[in-house]
Amino acid sequence: MTEQRKNAVERLNCLGEQWVGAKDDADKKKRLENEIFTLAWSIFGKVKLKNTDFPLMEGIVEFIEKDWGQFDAAKGSLYGFFLTRLHNRAVNEYRKQFKDALNHADSLDASVSPGEESETISLLDQRGQEDEYPSLHGPRIPELMAVIIHFQERLRGRSNNPERRNYFRMFFTDGVSDALRRGDLEPESVPRERELFEAMKTEFLDYFLSKRCRTAAGIRDCPPKAYGELVPGRPMTEPKRPLPNDVYITYLNGREGKALKSEATVTNQRNAYKLFLREILGDAQAL
Repeated sequence: MTEQRKNAVERLNCLGEQWVGAKDDADKKKRLENEIFTLAWSIFGKVKLKNTDFPLMEGIVEFIEKDWGQFDAAKGSLYGFFLTRLHNRAVNEYRKQFKDALNHADSLDASVSPGEESETISLLDQRGQEDEYPSLHGPRIPELMAVIIHFQERLRGRSNNPERRNYFRMFFTDGVSDALRRGDLEPESVPRERELFEAMKTEFLDYFLSKRCRTAAGIRDCPPKAYGELVPGRPMTEPKRPLPNDVYITYLNGREGKALKSEATVTNQRNAYKLFLREILGDAQAL
């Protein structure tokens, strides 16, 4: 284990103890969860099930829904808890997607104990997991448009679902509008502007911009609404970009009838989006 990974694991375990110690302090727990899940993605994001190319983090949604509230620091470290439960959830997801071609049942079924981290990590293929997660920004708009428009051809298995496609379109919309506002993307350089707006989620665009815009130049010249207009109780200042997670939660709950409570859901969808773009666009930077 490298020093960098060791420090990340120690930090994760420390955050786990703080989360348990927060007890009924919902705001503190929420802040800790955001850091915990971001750090967990950096540790486990590139880990794959042994003898497969299947990502361990594919089971993260089920983990959040069914496992997260059960963490108890008195029974073991948070790192071990993540490793065990993510492994089990990923095995379940793998079976759902590839039930007719499961050739490595023994290695996939091997038990994982939170108290045996140094041994259990050998069950997983860690190729490249020590690399820093890439920063994704810059002008690759034609390729990105094609990627967003053709999700059905790009997303595989259970990842190709309406919820993930919806998040990816929102992230794309946020990134494009920010690039136009910063001047990193010139309106004149946008090919097939009509297709750009087909790829974007215009309902979300209308939610966070101060007026309705249907041209790239219009977006460039249109400031976003104040943070407090997007999320009640927040400062009446321009929101940070990318837009904060609570903007997404407020939009989805208020406009699309969701019942999201944890920002970790948005964080993990955002990380999946970044990983997806990196896989599609290679090492080149993307919005």
